[in-house]
Amino acid sequence: MQPLRAAIFNFAFLSERRKIANISVRNWVQLLLMGLTGVWLWLQFWSLAAGTAACILILNFMYTYAKRARYTTFSPILSDGAFEGPPLAPDEKLAIQGTGRFFSGQKESQLLMAAGELWLQPVGTLAIMLEPAPGLYKYQFVEPKRVEKATLGEVSFAGTKLPAIDLNFSSNWALNDDLFTSDQEALGEAGYKKQTIMLMFNDLDSARRVFDLLV
Repeated sequence: MQPLRAAIFNFAFLSERRKIANISVRNWVQLLLMGLTGVWLWLQFWSLAAGTAACILILNFMYTYAKRARYTTFSPILSDGAFEGPPLAPDEKLAIQGTGRFFSGQKESQLLMAAGELWLQPVGTLAIMLEPAPGLYKYQFVEPKRVEKATLGEVSFAGTKLPAIDLNFSSNWALNDDLFTSDQEALGEAGYKKQTIMLMFNDLDSARRVFDLLV
């Protein structure tokens, strides 16, 4: 089931972005199906017309579902104990890609596979910085003690597969003008909001180092 889901999501993502004569492949497919429906109606082939109309509805549902799932298929990887490699050192940076809600000041954005890096701050907070456009930086900050669930796995996206961490945690960084503050008492418990992000890594060892920090 997962390979089929990944194939559908990959098709949805690529067909929405690839264009022929400045029209997306998705729109070409829909125009073709609408044209066929009109032909079948003109010829009074009612069953064929109903079938192609149903295909249009199914296609639109597929694109909506794929977009809501952020075009990604996540498959968990069973952890076989603590990783024996070196732990993540303070201020050591790892290249990543991120999907989910990220912030600049109090402005939030939903990002999809944006590239960036993460590092462990001396205070113990995991800092994540993405650059969705040149010179535009978005952040998330994760305190390991605020992690509710971290799942190590593999993400399929646009025909590629990458080691990943699916992460649920609570954060109040977006509510503070100073993103790098460590004054948690000033912000208060009431300011914490549930966040869900996904982090993709170039190799499994990097993903395991971060995963062991969070669990």
